[in-house]
Parts: sequence; C-alpha cells; structure tokens
Amino acid sequence: MKDRSTGLPAVIRDKSMQTFIRMSRVSPYRIRFMQHPIDYYSTGHPLVKITSGILDGVEGYQIRISRDKCLVTTIGGLTIAIGGISKENFENIDEYSDIIRSLDSIKEES
Repeated sequence: MKDRSTGLPAVIRDKSMQTFIRMSRVSPYRIRFMQHPIDYYSTGHPLVKITSGILDGVEGYQIRISRDKCLVTTIGGLTIAIGGISKENFENIDEYSDIIRSLDSIKEES
C-alpha cells in the first residue's frame, strides 16, 4: 500500500494497524474511506482523542457525516472516517492544550 501524500510505501504503526484490524472485524460497516486529505476535514472541527473502547488512544477530528458522529483520522496516508463514536468517551485535545498553556504561563509568572 502506498502513502497517498508521499507516494512511498506506507509506514503504519503497529498500534494503529491493530486498532484498524479489530475495528474491521467487529464492525466493518463503521469504516469509510474518504477521498480528501485530512486537512480538508480538520478545518473548523475539534481534534479529539478517544479514551474508551476499541478505539482507545486514536486521535482525529470529530465530524458529523450523514447525521452520524464520526472520527476522521489517517492510517498510512489514507483518510478514514469511523462512524458511531457517540458512545465512546473522548477528550478535546485543543481544549486540553489551551489549559496546559495557561497553567504554564501561570507558573512562569509565579
């Protein structure tokens, strides 16, 4: 498989691939291969990290597609959407980063 962004053979972390394999075995109907790069979907959507279930640790953008809350992420340069994440727990990475930055600035002022 080639990485669409570089044209070279894709390098996929084992943890990412194992997560994808488990998801495709348990509920393959939740996976959609998207035609645009991840940057297309990231604009105006929160970056989140799933903290429960099969997708624990996966980061991506929370987007609503056809009335379904999806996590859009990349695996090996391919953009995929995983549907049905409304039952999963997740944390907003952007908000978390803002909190950490403000705490760091408070520590510097002290």
